[in-house]
Amino acid sequence: MIARRETPHRLRWYQRRGAGPRQDNQSHDRRPTWCRRHVPVSFASSSIRKNPERRTRNKSVQAIIQRIFFFGSNLVMNDSVAKKGVFAEDEVVQKLLGDVQWDIEFSGFLSNHVKHAVIALKGLDASSERISEYWNEYTATTPYGIALDATSADFAEKVAQDEVSFEEFKALVGKKREFSKLCAYFRRQVDELGADGAVAKHAFLFDGLIGGLTHGIIHCGWGLASGSQWMTIEGLAYLAFTYVDLKGGDRFSKEDEEEEPSLPGSTPLESLLALADRREEFLALAKDVKADDARRWPKESFHPELVVAGFQWQVAKIVDAGHPTFYAKPEWLSSGYDALLEDMYELASVLHVVSKGNFLVLHLVTSLWGLEQALMAVEDDTTKLHALRVFWTALQALVVTSGGGYPSRDDIQAVVDDHAAAGKKFDGENGHDDHWRQLKHDAINQVEEHNIKLVYVQYELWTRYKRKSIHRTAASFFCDTPNISPSATSFST
Repeated sequence: MIARRETPHRLRWYQRRGAGPRQDNQSHDRRPTWCRRHVPVSFASSSIRKNPERRTRNKSVQAIIQRIFFFGSNLVMNDSVAKKGVFAEDEVVQKLLGDVQWDIEFSGFLSNHVKHAVIALKGLDASSERISEYWNEYTATTPYGIALDATSADFAEKVAQDEVSFEEFKALVGKKREFSKLCAYFRRQVDELGADGAVAKHAFLFDGLIGGLTHGIIHCGWGLASGSQWMTIEGLAYLAFTYVDLKGGDRFSKEDEEEEPSLPGSTPLESLLALADRREEFLALAKDVKADDARRWPKESFHPELVVAGFQWQVAKIVDAGHPTFYAKPEWLSSGYDALLEDMYELASVLHVVSKGNFLVLHLVTSLWGLEQALMAVEDDTTKLHALRVFWTALQALVVTSGGGYPSRDDIQAVVDDHAAAGKKFDGENGHDDHWRQLKHDAINQVEEHNIKLVYVQYELWTRYKRKSIHRTAASFFCDTPNISPSATSFST
């Protein structure tokens, strides 16, 4: 049985609000009474909530939102965009995923995760009431104890009316500004090409997936899989908004077919074990980066938001410093895409177990799921394999940055052996259903949305890959909500 974990940081969050940890079926909806009448949550912005009389003045904006972003029963943008995804018929889910009142980021650099939680909760068979309750709680105050930011009053109008050329779009990639213009650009791309076509056309954005701590690819892929056209647009825009180049210029290229493999190992897991022998190099790199040498990494050379973003800045510096192994061509890159994807999921799950639920490492699981969903729109296997190579680079950078540091060979091998022995690699057909029921129950009642996503993805993988036990084990390791602070960031378990 997995008990819900209420960390000291979590308890401080509740104590500041005069409440204890949420009990089952107990809501902490602290919105004004007029907002609570609406299930799902009222789509009024925070400024309207503070001044209800402003609702009349915002009717024109709401009309634009309803016309463009498929509120109510109008769930598609136009006849050329077909509904897709297992959640497309759920009106409550689609209304929430189509919301435009809350900004994609808050407090300057934190990603708004609430739509990811809606999808994961639905995937875990949570009730509509629980999904709406979670939305209300998160949009009132996030698990970090920080409120979401509302979009600007003219956001919907800008997205509807702005004409943005491809050249203007390219100039905005990775600049973390003018998000509404990026949304306007992708709205028209989806309108012309459909969601899949727009994602396939802009697959080059996958090279920057580590930006925003991988939340761009999460938002894009999860949105595409959910059938929400607006969330897909939002995700593509966020992928461009947070883009951090992982290709490393000429350090590797998908067109370079003559490059000889230089990274040992016939599978990603074997490569990880080989790299573990260089653990001291990675620990030294992390120590060097975290020392914050102002001469090597002057703050003005990074986007100003990153400087106060705690571990996001550390990741950015790790990527900037690089390491030869980040870009070495693996032997296993010639494997077929489907087999390699399965190996990558196993690797990410092993790392999550080794880290005992490290916050950064957990993102490897949920971002790979997002990348897979996005790659379903891509037909070219070369592009798919290139994207997995980019993900492999991101994986190394995140593991090096994580609080526990690069794992030792012994720690990795112990987890591998425990799940590779005869009779242990796969769960039996009639076993472990009670364990999953408990895990799902605990996840649905979590405040920390990363754990909801973790259980959802791992259950899908466990089902897909013939009940591999590593996925059930990985789902059992919940992460703690990190302490977000530029001076004392803590995300270790």
